[in-house]
Amino acid sequence: MFLLACGRRRSALGERLARILTPGPSPSAGGAARRRWGPAAAARLGAAAAGAGCGGLVAAGHLFVPALPAQAPALIVCGAAAGVLAQRIRRKRAVEQRSTRLLRELPTVADTLALSVLAGESVGGAMERFAAGSSGIAAEELRAALVVHRAGSGLSEALARASASTAHA
Repeated sequence: MFLLACGRRRSALGERLARILTPGPSPSAGGAARRRWGPAAAARLGAAAAGAGCGGLVAAGHLFVPALPAQAPALIVCGAAAGVLAQRIRRKRAVEQRSTRLLRELPTVADTLALSVLAGESVGGAMERFAAGSSGIAAEELRAALVVHRAGSGLSEALARASASTAHA
């Protein structure tokens, strides 16, 4: 597990397969692309550690089963894999639930923004007023687009970035 988590150097076969399977420019021959460690990688590592710990407890006989010391390595590896799988399933469900809530909110948001624009308010002003006075997924997405807009990019560019990063453009 440690070697997999640390990302040791790929073999020559791995480098050849990476060139074939990876879209875009291939990594330089001098060094493989470094993995970025962020919150998602930390969550995967934590889930693997928790699963491995549960596998170790099963092997030691602490979870209402007799001790299975001969199967300890296999149970630890299976526990780590189960932990990572459970974390992926939980993350996918969270994304699907957020997408469903956003889909439910979109008609109301579109109508509210359209009415504000028809009343004479600018698109940016209508978005700011809606985001300030509302809660929900759509309001969060509009706030994120407004942060990008305030950072210096145009409103159309900020909305294009927001539509690319959400489930429902």
